[in-house]
Amino acid sequence: IAILFPVKTLEGTEKPHFVRGDSSKGVNLWVWKSDLQEEGKVTPFEKGGSGGIQGSPVEDSNVNGFQKPFTPQPQEGQQIKGTGVWKDGAWKIVMVRPLTTFDKNDIQFEKGKFIPFVLNAWDGSNGEHGLAMSVSSWNYILLETSTPPHVYLYAFLSMAVVGGVEVWLVRKNNR
Repeated sequence: IAILFPVKTLEGTEKPHFVRGDSSKGVNLWVWKSDLQEEGKVTPFEKGGSGGIQGSPVEDSNVNGFQKPFTPQPQEGQQIKGTGVWKDGAWKIVMVRPLTTFDKNDIQFEKGKFIPFVLNAWDGSNGEHGLAMSVSSWNYILLETSTPPHVYLYAFLSMAVVGGVEVWLVRKNNR
């Protein structure tokens, strides 16, 4: 499974190509690999492993077009953790990373903004590898901002005023 995010937040409807970006608009690519998880052979990038965090079957890469090779981020730039569970004939995968990072090649998640992403999936048992995969179109996530406390105060005050007016009207009509 892979998740692609544009490296840079783009204005308007402009986005990189949904298959690995393009030469002018690169993508941040998070790839979870079932074989690494199943075999427990997750090793640091410097030692010829998959990249990723030690013990995590996820690799954080950057790519600028489907004809160019992935550029795995160096070990210190690998901040994504992930795991997958095979249950009832399907994988369930979770990948996590801090919302913001120090790396200019990472997507920076901002609350209150729509963030485009693309999903890729390979079925290795059907011989899918490389660019032979399932690809989604661009979708969006929106990280909601927290509700400011004054919103709750206004709602409470509004209910108190309406309740007070109703009590006043009932008492006035009963005289």
